[in-house]
Amino acid sequence: MTDHESFLTALSARLPTVEVEEGGAIRAVGATAAAQAGLSAADLLGKRFDEVFLVHSSDGRDTRTLATEAGLPNPRRFQVVPLPAPRGGCVMLLLDVTELLRARAECLRLARLASAGRMISSIVHEINNPLSGIIGYSQLLLMRELERESRASVEKIYGEALRASRIVRNLLDFSRRRPATHGRVRLSRLVRKALELKGHDLRVKNVSVHLDVADSLPPIAGDQHQLLQVFVNLISNAEHAMYTSDNGGRITFEASAAQDTVLLVMRDTGPGIPDHLREKVFEPFFTTKEEGEGTGLGLSLCREILLQQQASIQLMQTSDAGAVFVLTFPIHRAGDPEGPERPRARRKVRLSGRRLVIVEDDPTCRTLVVDAFAGSNNTVQPFDRSEAALRYLRSHPVDVIISDIHRPGLNGMEFYERVRQFDDKLAGRILFLTGDTLSDELAAFLKRTGCLYLAKPVLLHDLFEAVERLVSGPARGQMTLFPASGAAPRQELEQEG
Repeated sequence: MTDHESFLTALSARLPTVEVEEGGAIRAVGATAAAQAGLSAADLLGKRFDEVFLVHSSDGRDTRTLATEAGLPNPRRFQVVPLPAPRGGCVMLLLDVTELLRARAECLRLARLASAGRMISSIVHEINNPLSGIIGYSQLLLMRELERESRASVEKIYGEALRASRIVRNLLDFSRRRPATHGRVRLSRLVRKALELKGHDLRVKNVSVHLDVADSLPPIAGDQHQLLQVFVNLISNAEHAMYTSDNGGRITFEASAAQDTVLLVMRDTGPGIPDHLREKVFEPFFTTKEEGEGTGLGLSLCREILLQQQASIQLMQTSDAGAVFVLTFPIHRAGDPEGPERPRARRKVRLSGRRLVIVEDDPTCRTLVVDAFAGSNNTVQPFDRSEAALRYLRSHPVDVIISDIHRPGLNGMEFYERVRQFDDKLAGRILFLTGDTLSDELAAFLKRTGCLYLAKPVLLHDLFEAVERLVSGPARGQMTLFPASGAAPRQELEQEG
């Protein structure tokens, strides 16, 4: 035996190798290769290497997967290194790179998430300011006596603005992976709510719905607002796919309970998702829609939301047309938290004769605070810059300061330190409004100072409660009204009890 033959024999004993003839047929299979493939050597001998180890078509690398009996590749991925064989042909060294490629894909996914987070953070402030105005002025109108039709119209504006604010908050959760609020949710009611929100589009796009989700199913644990967004995204994707391919179709929801989980299967009659795209559909920015029609964030956002709530989503393989998604949710148990407190009814401010200062560079948000408090014999002095507000505060008595965080000149945190230098008690009566994603710097500042804050867009009953709390309570050592973990103000859509 030559040195080369001895080397190949030793190699085959320790590493997975397959010897291939010049024509491509498998001549010999090392024990390690057979064990790794889960087959006996006899199952592989005489077969063509290219028919057994299929070239993976999703990337340009020479990676291969083992064909199954159904002709489909299995999840294992191999890097093939050909070595010359002493009897002609070659010896294929099979290196299992499955975990390496998974780690590489996860790194790429996290990089895309980081990129999405930076993009979202840069625009969220500009979105939340107009939303604050729409939500706030809608509430002010609803506090008045309105005709029935006018009130119904304002309610719709208010409700849609709240939905938009929840979408923005979900994007922030997506970019920062905030912990979700786990409450008690009825899956049947949640799916119906999503279908109601999409009702008009479904009718226009000729999409029918079959719902087999019993009210008697155990309640699931989750954040109702975030789960609602998941279903709205999934329904939107199915509706678009079916209308584009066949001018309409049918969506079916079926649910069942098993042990500690509730399983929901969502099917559509659209064109389905090709096999070579199945691994990509949950990646950020990947979309099968035409340019300009989709952002590619829908399914990736759904997966991130579900992961935060110990739930999951899978795209199932099916021989029929259409996409099949399987969602699994944890069942809510008696000892689990019940979710956010139910919101109180909208009310007017109870303060009277108080002196407030608002420091906010956005004119709509600034005017909203003035209008919200001015009707009860309160005085509200508005400023768009910290420097002007500081000059006023040094010579005028003030009960409460309302301040945003980010503005030109001195920002909210720097403004707080300046106020503390000449009036420590007044600094303890600053209420911060922020559209920030609660960066580490801001979270540390709020924890250190104990200042109250509200996340934009602000609901007026939360604003009134926070200001009343500052006026009636101690000036220092306040706990934040909403924790720096990212919990948002209480909204109108309630957790199901």
